[in-house]
Amino acid sequence: LQNNLKRIPIIPSKLFKKENYKKTFINLLNSVPVGVGPFRVVKWDKDRELLLEKVPEYNNSSTEIKKIEYLLYEKEDELVSDFITRKLDYITLYDRKKAQEIKKADPKNIIVTTNKLIQDKILPFFYISYNLKNELFKNKEIRKALSHAIDRSKMVSYEPRRFESRILTTSPIYRNSWAYYGGSEKHNYNPDEAKKTLINNGWKDRNKDGKLDYNGKSFSFKLIFPKWYSFINEMVRYIQLDLSEIGISVEPVPLSFDEIENRINSLDYDAALLVSYYNPDDIFSTLKSFFRYKGNLGKRNLFRYRDRELFNYIYLGRKETNRTRKKELYQRVQKIINDDKLCSFLFFQQKMFYLIHTNHFDNIVNKIYLLPVEKWKYKEIKEKNRQ
Repeated sequence: LQNNLKRIPIIPSKLFKKENYKKTFINLLNSVPVGVGPFRVVKWDKDRELLLEKVPEYNNSSTEIKKIEYLLYEKEDELVSDFITRKLDYITLYDRKKAQEIKKADPKNIIVTTNKLIQDKILPFFYISYNLKNELFKNKEIRKALSHAIDRSKMVSYEPRRFESRILTTSPIYRNSWAYYGGSEKHNYNPDEAKKTLINNGWKDRNKDGKLDYNGKSFSFKLIFPKWYSFINEMVRYIQLDLSEIGISVEPVPLSFDEIENRINSLDYDAALLVSYYNPDDIFSTLKSFFRYKGNLGKRNLFRYRDRELFNYIYLGRKETNRTRKKELYQRVQKIINDDKLCSFLFFQQKMFYLIHTNHFDNIVNKIYLLPVEKWKYKEIKEKNRQ
């Protein structure tokens, strides 16, 4: 109850009367937010556009920005095109190489800067989830073979540590966390070991066509993934090629985030490339996000995984006040996740990259630090209602 009360936002009492907790949150998600601070919401097209306007009477607001328009794009190429043609002033990307390529279009006026997501207490990590109700993935040895067959190093560009934007992982807990389990088995790229494991479990190339089969069925599955980012498309191509090398056929299925959630909730998927989030201040929330559970964690989770011991450890870790004991409980959770190969972990995204047109605004300090939007100032020619 205490946790649920903490999550309920402050709203007018008339909106909450005669409604239960679930209905109130659904109504809130489908309602136009009011906005706080120096800007108010004047338009909201869910999943497409959010328009903010300056509040003239807001105390101590010296912002020169009259209007801010946030646009959501389904295709990254369209986002980049609109930025290069100056229809957009500011965008964010996951991929450093992509950001540096865009900068070449106007190196004098486009600045690429970054932040360490760990400092913002939001650190996304990517992994492949398997539907354990699917006969292909019920055997943990098969899931282990899949992890060995994927060369994750292709997805990480090795750079000096201070530029390192991604780091491989074998856990939903970041490696510098007090709760990290360092004994996790490394999912090293080892296609020969993957083939050996698959053969030992009955999957062989009986037709000599380069494809594995067992009991008359070929080893093939569909991989659903978010269609928005180009780097995710690239990751999917790597996965598809790596698995084809050992005789497994993967059909990529790009979907919107809503479509992915619906597929997962209805168990209408084979495997899914997903992103979850690590919170250094709340390991329980990190695990909750990873399992994407609805209601009772042990009954309705992403993997449809049933292990009373694991979920007991998660809840006990949440309630435990002794740091040493809490750490032990959370490390047991990670060990079970690793031993049972619930998923194929890929990497943590340590940084996001900001691209800003500086020919319109003074919004960067020392060409490194991005100022909050309300502190942006127009350069020389002030354009009316410039966004």
